[in-house]
Parts: sequence; C-alpha cells; structure tokens
Amino acid sequence: MIKTNLCPSFALLKFIVMISFFQIFYFFLSVCCSNSLGPQFLQPDVSTLVSFGAKYTYAMKYKFQIWRFITPILLHGSFMHLFSNLISQMIFGLALEVTLGTFSMLYLYFISGFGGCLISSLANDSISVGASGAILGIMGCYLAYFIKNWTELSALGSMRYTFLCLLSLIVLLNFSSSATKKTSTVDGWGHFGGLITGLLFGLIIVKPIFNGEKQKKMRFYGLILLTAMLFICFICFYTTKDPNPLF
Repeated sequence: MIKTNLCPSFALLKFIVMISFFQIFYFFLSVCCSNSLGPQFLQPDVSTLVSFGAKYTYAMKYKFQIWRFITPILLHGSFMHLFSNLISQMIFGLALEVTLGTFSMLYLYFISGFGGCLISSLANDSISVGASGAILGIMGCYLAYFIKNWTELSALGSMRYTFLCLLSLIVLLNFSSSATKKTSTVDGWGHFGGLITGLLFGLIIVKPIFNGEKQKKMRFYGLILLTAMLFICFICFYTTKDPNPLF
C-alpha cells in the first residue's frame, strides 16, 4: 500500500533508494559512535558529526577538506531530521528519477547538495548537516520542468497552476520550518542554495517536450548561470571568508 500510494516508482536499484539506505546506515553509525546523545531523539553529538564530515568551514578552508562540501548530505542531526528527509526524497525524488534517469538524478542530487553547502558556507560558519539542500534541488528541478514546458503543458489547464502552487507551498513551508529551528545542524541557507542550484541544473538536464529555440536558450543560460554562480561562490569562499575554529 505504501508503495502504491506514496512511492509507486519504488525499486531497490533506484538511486534515491540506494542513497536513502546509505543515509540510514551512516546515521545509525554516527549515533553509535557518539560519546553522548543530544536532547532530541537519537541526536548525535556535534563532535561526531564533524568527524563524520559535517560542514565545518574552518577545516574546509584552512585544512582544504573540500569533501565537506558533499559529505553533509549523507549526515543528519536527529532521527526526525533523517525521517522527514527520507520521506520527502522518496516521494518527490523517485517520481522525478523516472523522468530524468538514474544518472541524471545522481548528478542533480549531489550538485544541488554541493551548491547548497557552498552558499551556506559563504553565509555562515555554523556546523550543519542534512540532505535538505539536495531535496530542495529536486524541487528546483520540478520548477525547471514547468518553466521549460509551460506552453506544452497547456492541455493540463488549471492543473498547471495547482501543481505549481503546491510546489511553491512545499518550498515555503520548508524554509519557514528551517528558519524556526534552533539547532545548529539545520541551515536555511543550504536549502536556498540547493533550490537555486537545482533550478539552474534542471534547465540543463530536463528534456523539453518540444525542443524549440526557446528551450535551447534556457539550457544555455542555465549552464552559464550555474557555472558562474558555483565558480564565483567557490572563489569568494577561499578568498574572503575567515572562519574561526570551533574546537
């Protein structure tokens, strides 16, 4: 019933399913390795999250631990943090993976997560973890699909606007939720960065229903803007940021 109603595209060899299983494994490994648990249910301690690859800007800049732009995607700050992200990426990610293909989804997921962590690292020095940036990248790719195919989807009538409103509402609720959380392991800037990165990357990889001149221009502009954004943010991080050690 769960597969039929929530994840009709569920299959063990899907990228979203495999990355979800790995995140579950990595989460419980971080819990088992923690010296003590936080006040939330199954909340690993901060030092363990850092040792497992959390976003830690001091180490990223001065120790050149660039893998920390990616590894926070695999970590989560509590059981509920993990659970909510798994549900979101199963529902929205699996449906999109059917359209994009496994490898395109893999690229979208990690590039969005990288972009989210990069922009977050420019905005603040808080230690943060979670796949929310990658999940917002999936939402951004949905937006890209509608932008590239808006005219071709006119047969859906008002359903276009309904789906777009629902998608926008989900994104807004995600941002409002992250803004009210007090834990340092949740970062709204990472969500924002993932959304923008996923939107731009979606303009590149989404196959239009009709591949006209407008769609080709969107792909070109998406590629230019995404490359420029990531390059400028990366250079700015390593030239303008001066994070302090937290340990």
